[in-house]
Amino acid sequence: MQHMLTVLGQNIWIRLALGLVMGGWIGFEREMHGRPAGFRTHILVCLGAAILMISTELLIPSKLSEMRYQVLGRIIAGIITGIGFLGAGVILRVGDTVRGLTTAASIWFTAALGVVIGEGHILLAFVGTVLILIVLSIFNKLDVSVPPIIYRKLIVHCSRDQASDCREALIPILEQFHIRVYDSFTEISQTNSSVKLEYQVQIRNKMQGYDIVEPISAISGVYNVQWSSSQ
Repeated sequence: MQHMLTVLGQNIWIRLALGLVMGGWIGFEREMHGRPAGFRTHILVCLGAAILMISTELLIPSKLSEMRYQVLGRIIAGIITGIGFLGAGVILRVGDTVRGLTTAASIWFTAALGVVIGEGHILLAFVGTVLILIVLSIFNKLDVSVPPIIYRKLIVHCSRDQASDCREALIPILEQFHIRVYDSFTEISQTNSSVKLEYQVQIRNKMQGYDIVEPISAISGVYNVQWSSSQ
């Protein structure tokens, strides 16, 4: 088995075909999830990396193996660095949510896969492809089932003479909704006799944050409640 894979790995055309199939396999999974970098992008990344690796065999004679290894090191470093720019293009920030990190990582992985295929390591490439497909498909279901921890900033404006009462009334409400406070800040206005109570908190979902607005607004002296993203 190992010998057969070694023989297959020595054939340039088989390596190119595997780059197309394995890169397309990963890209198809991304395409099915509606990601901007999908089928064709992953094929091109995988094939491009493989061709660069194969080109060193064609351009550098085998007797200059030491020179080839030096060139290989530079090519691999260039691929991994350059692919970062392509990956950055699929990362989007929508409000306080970042999207596209998994697709960017899959593009980076596909480039590494092309490097492995280009060098003829067929078994390693196959195992790597199977593992990333497991991560992208099966692990995705596990990720969805685990509720994320969201960091938010709770800002409460209240009258200056009732600030102490507001702070005391806030604590049981936060505890009731299982919202954890990990930092707080108080700012006293010098112009309109108001106090801003600022809390850095952890919530499990956005609805949890919306539900708490009404009971906080009902506290005597509170005239404004707002949420903002925590930096």
